[in-house]
Amino acid sequence: MVVATSLLILPLLIVGCWEPLLIGMGQWLVVETPLKEADLVVGLGGGRKRQEEAARLFKEGLTEWVLFVGSHVRPQDYRYLGVPAERAVPTPPPANTTYEEALATRTVVQEHSFKSVVIVTSPYHMRRVRWIFERVLRGTGVTLLLASAPDQDFPIDAWWKSHSGRHAVLREYLGLVYYGLTVRGQ
Repeated sequence: MVVATSLLILPLLIVGCWEPLLIGMGQWLVVETPLKEADLVVGLGGGRKRQEEAARLFKEGLTEWVLFVGSHVRPQDYRYLGVPAERAVPTPPPANTTYEEALATRTVVQEHSFKSVVIVTSPYHMRRVRWIFERVLRGTGVTLLLASAPDQDFPIDAWWKSHSGRHAVLREYLGLVYYGLTVRGQ
């Protein structure tokens, strides 16, 4: 009788625990730092919202310079988002991965002697970005700050309810494993 009851109750307990576990998996990916004035704000590739948030932070006076990196960045993106040409860092060569974006950012930071940088990306991408940028910027003396671009289309507490949410979160966890096995500090 106890075994039969346990076999009936155990699945109910497991099902009841899935949602908090899934919420926790999404929330764990979100890592932000308190924002303060910095030399440069970088909008990573992968979505226009990231560039828009970087431009917004610049316009609010948080930074003096703006850099957009990624595979689809165009020089006119700055103008479209109201960033004056004299405050836009020239677009580096296309970067196809987060690691390549970090390398491009390090090059810009070193060329301009920047001491602090705000990286803007999607909430679910934050932990991997922090992990990669900390390693790539190690030894440069640069203060790394992180800000997420608002994304009402992607609720982090319900990511598993959409195909794009499941794809993004799975990609982030796989990316963390991949970079954990392959990326070393510079």
